[in-house]
Order: sequence, then C-alpha cells, then structure tokens
Amino acid sequence: MLALPGMRRLLAHAHPLLLLELHGEEAAGAAWQALTEHGYRLQRMQAGYAPVNTLAELDWKAYLVALPPGQRLG
Repeated sequence: MLALPGMRRLLAHAHPLLLLELHGEEAAGAAWQALTEHGYRLQRMQAGYAPVNTLAELDWKAYLVALPPGQRLG
C-alpha cells in the first residue's frame, strides 16, 4: 500500500487493473482513498467477486481486485 500514493499519475492516466492483499486498517484506508479518488471499484477476490462499496466493509485482511473506471470482470 505504500506504493499507491506514488502511483497517482499511473492510476489517473494508465488505469491498470490491480490485485491487492491488504493487512490492517491503515492499509485499507490508504488503498480505499487512493483508488476510489481515481474511479476504481473494489471487488473481493473470491467466487462472485462481491463489490466492496464502503471502507467499513473491508476486513483486517482482504484480497481484492481493483477495477479501473469502465472495466468489468468477465
């Protein structure tokens, strides 16, 4: 998660698909802020890819797919 703040230009212009493993509230907050401000949607990396709609929905440890604006899974 320490890399995300330095990736702002990449997130804004290249819009890469990201796979994330989060550990702890600080990592979840940093990822949520950096990604949602660039239009990313977070989905759980498990069968069905359930969306994560709020920061409060993230667990202490989470595996996520971060989808850039306009991109869909499948």
